[in-house]
Amino acid sequence: MIDDLTKFRESQWERRTASVVLPALSGIYSDPSVEVQNLSGNEVYRAESRVLRNSSVADLVVKIASGLKSQKTEAIMEALGFSDNVPDALVKAIAYVEFGTIKPKFSQEDAVKLADISITSFMMLFRKIDELTGAGSVSLGESTASGPIKESATP
Repeated sequence: MIDDLTKFRESQWERRTASVVLPALSGIYSDPSVEVQNLSGNEVYRAESRVLRNSSVADLVVKIASGLKSQKTEAIMEALGFSDNVPDALVKAIAYVEFGTIKPKFSQEDAVKLADISITSFMMLFRKIDELTGAGSVSLGESTASGPIKESATP
C-alpha cells in the first residue's frame, strides 16, 4: 500500500512511444513509419470535448434554424464545420491522431486526409495511440526489461 507520496511527487516520467508502419503510404515514402506517443490526461479530455462540441453545436444549430428550410440548415452546419455525417467516434480518433503523432506531427487536416484515403492505416495509428495511452507514461526509474535470462539446470 502507498503510505507516502514523496517518491511519487519526486518521480520523473516520460511518454511511451512506438513506431507504426502505414502500408497505405508505402507508395510515396520509402519508410512509411510514424512515431506515436501516449496522450496526456489533458489531451484525452480535449479529444472528448471535441466529441461533445461535435454533438452540442450541431444540435444547437438545428434548434436555432428549425424554422428554416432543411437546405439552409445544412448550409449553416457546413459553414460552421459541422455535419451529421461525422460520427463522434471519428471525431475522437482524429483528435487522438492529431495529439498522439510525434514524427511526423499530424495536423487535424492530415488526420482527416489519412482517414479518407486509408481508414485501415488511420485506425492503426489511433489504436496504437489508444493502447499507449491506456498503459500510461513510464517512470524514468522504471526498467522495462525483465533482466538476464537464467540458464535452467538440466535434471
